[in-house]
Amino acid sequence: MPTLDLFEPVVEQMRLLKRHGLPCTWLLQFDAMEAGPYVAYLKAEMPPTHEVGL
Repeated sequence: MPTLDLFEPVVEQMRLLKRHGLPCTWLLQFDAMEAGPYVAYLKAEMPPTHEVGL
């Protein structure tokens, strides 16, 4: 059974949102804030029209 990459869809969604200039609210679960590349990636890649919800 192949492993499921949960980060890849986030990167693709960010790419599409930026390309089309759409605003976004990223909702993070607690486990995503604790482990994984999500927080660092969003801090580095989020345009001003995006926000984070917890």
